[in-house]
Amino acid sequence: MNARLRRDRRGRSSSRLLLRSAVPARVSRRERFERIAVSVMNKVRARAQGELEDVRLTIDCVPPLSADLSHVFEATRHTPATIVVYYIPLSRLDADWNELLGEVVSEQAALLCSYSAEELRP
Repeated sequence: MNARLRRDRRGRSSSRLLLRSAVPARVSRRERFERIAVSVMNKVRARAQGELEDVRLTIDCVPPLSADLSHVFEATRHTPATIVVYYIPLSRLDADWNELLGEVVSEQAALLCSYSAEELRP
């Protein structure tokens, strides 16, 4: 290719990298939500003193008709207990995600252990 074709009229390359690929240009709302949810779950696990070590946290987009903001699935022979948090209904609420996820995750985790939701809330 001709050098003229690869540059715009001011002599700058139009395909120049602005950021290295290892540096995220912007963290999406979904990624921020997931990071906060994982952080909250780790804090709840620490407060439960080992009772929630095998519990999984899953984030789904849309709940089924029977669920509200989150759902808990008891452990079976083949799958561990799972707390499912639904991103879209929670993200549309006008609230602080740290507080909201703390409340939702602690309420669901309390169903799986001997602690109350207030004791588990970070």
